[in-house]
Amino acid sequence: MASSSGSRDVAARRRDIEGHGSKPLDWAPSPSRQVWMLSALMFSMMLCGWVEGSVGPLLPSLQAYYKQNYATMSYVFVTGFIGSLGSGFLSVYITDKLGFGRTILLGALAVALAYGLTSIRGTFFLFIFSYGVNGFGGAIIDAQANSFASRLPAVPSGVFQVQACFALGATIAPLVSTFIVERFQGRPHLFFLVAMGVSLVNALILVIAFKGKTEKQLLGAGADAAPIDDSHAVERDLAREDQPLLPRKRKQQETRGSGEKMLALLGNPTVWSVLGWVFFYCGAEMAISEYLTSYLITERNATISAGYASVGFWSAMTISRFLFAPLSRKLGWYNSVYIYSIISIGGQVIGYLTPSDVGTSIAFALIGLMYGPMWPNVLMVTAEELDEDLRVGIISFMGTTSGLGTAILPIAFGAIFDRWGIWIFPHLVGIMVVLSMLCWSLMKRKSHTHAE
Repeated sequence: MASSSGSRDVAARRRDIEGHGSKPLDWAPSPSRQVWMLSALMFSMMLCGWVEGSVGPLLPSLQAYYKQNYATMSYVFVTGFIGSLGSGFLSVYITDKLGFGRTILLGALAVALAYGLTSIRGTFFLFIFSYGVNGFGGAIIDAQANSFASRLPAVPSGVFQVQACFALGATIAPLVSTFIVERFQGRPHLFFLVAMGVSLVNALILVIAFKGKTEKQLLGAGADAAPIDDSHAVERDLAREDQPLLPRKRKQQETRGSGEKMLALLGNPTVWSVLGWVFFYCGAEMAISEYLTSYLITERNATISAGYASVGFWSAMTISRFLFAPLSRKLGWYNSVYIYSIISIGGQVIGYLTPSDVGTSIAFALIGLMYGPMWPNVLMVTAEELDEDLRVGIISFMGTTSGLGTAILPIAFGAIFDRWGIWIFPHLVGIMVVLSMLCWSLMKRKSHTHAE
């Protein structure tokens, strides 16, 4: 009898996992299983960072291959934005229809396809089109990975770890791309062939780790919104012990459809403040990644090996995302964004005033050190301010706005450099940081009103 009863319990639990049960699940995966799933997400985010970190060292070689100027080459970011824009508007719908496991796999396969198209050395039109496909896939991965990582109860720092792996990928990519342009001159497309291989490995890892399952099937109770009196869930969601519990409109969240979620996002002032910050922050980040090598070659008389300066910038971002979480928590997720921004402006001034390529590279490494923790800090503030069922949506919009910033601002920078020279590069980056701080200051925070 005991065995029969146990079998029925297991069967009922399995029905809940498959989404047929009407009650919230009362279980969660083991800590070791959560670590394995987080590891798969970290590899995926490393692939996303790979895209962003590779452009700068490849830019001079790609310009020579396609015979285009700064502004025209920057159109790759326009198509990348169009791809991420499509992802931003479709992500909630695709996730509701396919579930987490299949959606993130779709993103990984799109990235692999994009690199495959880029590697065949086709026309410039095909080259920029492939960046659109890449933008679509990368934005899907980014939204899914960050949302899922924030719900792992055994890994409260999951968001910081996946973001650190984004920076790690952006650190590795310049090493590989600079090596290729040095050793295989005139053949920069070999880099994209390597990237396609990494993308296919990522897709395989996602299949093994998640098996196409939904969040509820993978996380059980961890996929549900936090109950009002669940202090452990608050630690899981916000990764801080002193954060007062935010009221959850749980019943409303469970019945809210995709269209209602979209309207809730678009009507929230906090969302627009965050998106304004993302636009300027990511535009500045991409401008550094894209133009730092060219700036050092033109203004500091460096060689093609100046591509390694991007390694320093992204390495510093990686280190700070791993190590600065306790400091950011002590300063406050919101306030630390201001502090890091101000210090990064000082780094830009040093970079402009330093005459040597080595000194300028070190200054931009300091900037990377300050840029690193800001994105995950913004994610933490967003988690405090918005309902949990809106999390995938806001992260998707952040990815889309990131694509907009990395499309419009580098093109504007390129046009300015073609007209007045690349010497103005540090000034423009500084202006972007100031504008991001202005957007951040416009946020109307509500979480403090729930403090006891």
